[in-house]
Parts: sequence; C-alpha cells; structure tokens
Amino acid sequence: MKIPSIFKKRYSEQDLQKKILRHIYIPKDRTYLEELFIKGEDGTYGMDLGSEVPKETLQRLKTLSKAIKANRSRVQGKKILILVIVIVGIGIGYYLFRNSLIERALEGSLQALFQAKADVRGLDFDPFQGRIAWDALEVADQDRPMKNLFELNNATADLHMAG
Repeated sequence: MKIPSIFKKRYSEQDLQKKILRHIYIPKDRTYLEELFIKGEDGTYGMDLGSEVPKETLQRLKTLSKAIKANRSRVQGKKILILVIVIVGIGIGYYLFRNSLIERALEGSLQALFQAKADVRGLDFDPFQGRIAWDALEVADQDRPMKNLFELNNATADLHMAG
C-alpha cells in the first residue's frame, strides 16, 4: 500500500492549514496529522515517514485522505445543479400559473365573503410592479342568484412603493 499523494507533498504553514488540517474535524485525527507533519529547514511542512511505514499508519493515512477529499467541498456540483433546477422550475411554474392560482383564490375568497357565486376573468397579477388587473369581476346576489351584487369591468389596482 502506498502513501496517499496528498501526504507526499510539502506545504507552507498556511497551505497545510488550508488544504489539509481544516478539513479534518475530529480533534484526535487532527492532532495525529499535526504530529506527522514536521517543519523542514526551508520552513515547509512534510511527512518524513521513512522507507518502512507500518501498515496501520498507511491505512489510517488512506482513511484520512478520503476524509479530506470528501470534506473539501461541502456543496457539490450535483447538489447545486439540482437546487438550480428546482428554483428555476418554481420560477417558471409561478410565472405560468400565478394568474390562474390568484384568480381561483380571489374567486374563493369572494364566494366565502358574500356567500354567493363570484367570477373573475382576465386576471393579470404582477407582484414585482405592485399591480393587479382584471377584465371582469362579478359577484352574484345571495338572495337573487340571477342578479349581480356588483360588477367591475377593466379595473387595475396599483401599489406604488416608496423606494
């Protein structure tokens, strides 16, 4: 079994902390590695294990090497890609279906409020500009279902935000 290549290189003190030690979270393993890395005459740190390295040491170094590689990037490319796809999907779904969802919610609220049939047509909701508009909004009279309590045609409500 060979020594993992990450432990064959020499590192400055900053590089040793940045590339190796900060990726080891178990204090016992961190102390073990700090003891193995010896400061040379040129000021860099390296392992001087000699020609005969015990099998247990090689196995532990191999395990630590895998741990360092696994801990290097907490956020992996695949996970970021999945997150971006989900966010874009939500954004596209919101953009495509926001008007129909808001229309159904508004009709349901009006029907619950007036206890009569409500109809909203041509709803256009734009939260980024603070605007809601509709072509027709009708609420029937509870006592006389064939008559409308009120009708609003081509209305727009704008919310101007101070900014």
